[in-house]
Amino acid sequence: MAVGGQALGRKINAFYDIVIDLVARHPSKVHFFQYNTGGIGEMIEVDKVTGKKKLIRKVTRVPIDLMAALQRGDLRGTNEYSKGRLGTEFVVRCEGGDRSAYNPATRIDTGELESLTLLRLWEGKPPPFCTADGMAVVGLCLLGFSHLAISLESLLTRFGLGRKLSWRFSEGALKQ
Repeated sequence: MAVGGQALGRKINAFYDIVIDLVARHPSKVHFFQYNTGGIGEMIEVDKVTGKKKLIRKVTRVPIDLMAALQRGDLRGTNEYSKGRLGTEFVVRCEGGDRSAYNPATRIDTGELESLTLLRLWEGKPPPFCTADGMAVVGLCLLGFSHLAISLESLLTRFGLGRKLSWRFSEGALKQ
């Protein structure tokens, strides 16, 4: 699945580090909101032999009027936030905008969300994270755990159970 892989995780983590550093040095002066102004949910499968891309799920774009309503609500302090499963806050209600179509629970499997939540709360060295769900890999990167990603192919090989699998379960697909 083409979802950005480890490169996405490095970029996001670097940006996160900059923001957290600014907040630590200037706690009363930094007010930060991050908006996804692009799209969500796109899934692309790449054929490992031909390199041909196949669209599995089309991207959903966030409409400009909803984005404007979210930003107005943040500036006015009228948006209602809730704590998400991954420990981040998300908007549950905003004036003049319906964000129900952008609920993360409709974009990622519940089991993957629970696993990501456990990783975030893990004490000590966390275990590897094995998935072929592109949105789960993005979540893993956003949480700073891209180094824990492992393909089913690699996991089976590690335990002497290697076999021919579909491309989506390969190390190459995961890295993509």
